[in-house]
Amino acid sequence: MLRTFIQVTALSLSFIACFFLVQGTLTISAKDIVEMSKAYWYSNQGLGKRMAQQKADTQVGFCLLLLSFMFQMINLLWPMRWVDFSVSVKGFIVAFFVSFFTIGILSWSLNKFLATKIQKDIADIAAQEHKNR
Repeated sequence: MLRTFIQVTALSLSFIACFFLVQGTLTISAKDIVEMSKAYWYSNQGLGKRMAQQKADTQVGFCLLLLSFMFQMINLLWPMRWVDFSVSVKGFIVAFFVSFFTIGILSWSLNKFLATKIQKDIADIAAQEHKNR
């Protein structure tokens, strides 16, 4: 059961990580790209907010992908017994719900926290630059 739990958790982490990594690139629009290529006298807060969210998505996705890799390495390095070739339905169900709901909710919360922190840092830097002009 434990080996199945580890395998399903690693797969789930990979899936959730891909969601965050792809979300960062899918949510940027052509208009955002045009805005990034323009010069501004002062900071563009709307663009900063979108870029902060993209950075948070990428950071969370990378952390989840790294965690998934660690789970897969633990599973690979663990000596396999004959009974480990079977898949435990109980282990699959527990891992599925733990990884998709618990880790998914924690990842989403971490993503929102990081995006807010990055947005605050951007606003502070922009205010400081505006004050220095």
